[in-house]
Amino acid sequence: MKTWLSLLSAIALLASANSFATPIVVNVATEHLQGYTNHDGSGFYYDVLNRIFPAPIWQLNVQVLPFSRVRYLLKHERVHMGLGFYQGDMDNILYSKKPVEIDSVDVALSPKMAQHWRGINSLSNKKVLALLAYRFDDFIDVPMHYEESSDLLSMLNRVNDGKVDAVLDYKPSMLRLSNQLNRPRQFQIIEAVIKAPVFFVFANNSDGVVMKAHFDQYLAVLISSGELDRMFDVYVKENDRYGNPKPP
Repeated sequence: MKTWLSLLSAIALLASANSFATPIVVNVATEHLQGYTNHDGSGFYYDVLNRIFPAPIWQLNVQVLPFSRVRYLLKHERVHMGLGFYQGDMDNILYSKKPVEIDSVDVALSPKMAQHWRGINSLSNKKVLALLAYRFDDFIDVPMHYEESSDLLSMLNRVNDGKVDAVLDYKPSMLRLSNQLNRPRQFQIIEAVIKAPVFFVFANNSDGVVMKAHFDQYLAVLISSGELDRMFDVYVKENDRYGNPKPP
């Protein structure tokens, strides 16, 4: 990666595209997230990238990979940016000054568990499942018998049959799979049991410092103008950018 410190002033001020003979390449790695990084190039995260790093000044090269591979590329400084990180997902990287959204996580409860639900602390010493690499246990203070798996439908069948107490995921995904359950849905969904800020991250080198400075400046503009909220609402219908459920 080229060092761009000599271009920092021009980049920060978004000088005319004519100031650059060729676009500045930004290498980005992200996992596929429906509504955020869609296969057709649409999605909230992609819209944020394109707004803050517009062509022809910038050239975005995006790789869609498993999250473990995204972290590997950032660690070894083979990309400039990663999308959709919780605080603490990685050490020795640069987090955007402000989150791009607040992630709102829902829970499917077994029929028995639903009767005794009094909030997130009700999961104390219960059997709780989530998808691989979600690390939701990092956001819950009580001890749990927490496991991660790659098969959401299998997990939902287990909570539906009362074999586990809870599955942490997202209501739309869980409802989409409900018609594939082994028997009619018995589990109950509680919304917004976890809220966690989500950031874009940057390689911890001179290039990353420049990228982060530019991103932080223009993300603040999108936030203050309300444009970031409107961009989010295009793709996410269930909750707002702050993780609050929208009215029916």
